[in-house]
Order: sequence, then structure tokens, then C-alpha cells
Amino acid sequence: MNGAAATAGAGSVIQIFATGYGSLDASGAAPVQVMIAGEPAEVLYSAPTPQLPALWQINARLPAAARGQVSLYVVAGSTASNAVTVRVR
Repeated sequence: MNGAAATAGAGSVIQIFATGYGSLDASGAAPVQVMIAGEPAEVLYSAPTPQLPALWQINARLPAAARGQVSLYVVAGSTASNAVTVRVR
């Protein structure tokens, strides 16, 4: 869990869990874009969580320049999620 006592390092990979992933591509992945601190993040994985089919897992690399409390949101197709705050050191 990310928070004041457990910050993520800039450039590290974080796991994002959500619901409502929409359409999957031929490989079973859910193509998305992740924005962190106003910058696109590298998406390494985006698909339903194998152990919990209703849960969507996204692994994304935090931008190297991200610091402090930053906003994160996911864009699937033309729909953006609500923003959440991630703490980065």
C-alpha cells in the first residue's frame, strides 16, 4: 500500500488494481494509458488479475521526474478514471 510511510521510488514499478477494464485485445490484455504527474507512464502489464477475475491489474513504471504527492489516472479508450494520489520519493 502506498502512503506517507510507504512511498514509491521514482522510476520504480507500481501495481494498480481497479475494476471495469472493458474490452481485451487478442492477447487477453486491456490496452490502457497511465498518466502520473501529468506524464505518460510506461505500462508493463494490463490485464485481469488471474486469481480474481473481476479485478484488473496494471503494472506501470513511475516517471523518473515524479516527486512528492502526484496524481495518477488511467485512460481506457476515450474514458479516464478518477485521479488518485500516489506518494513518490
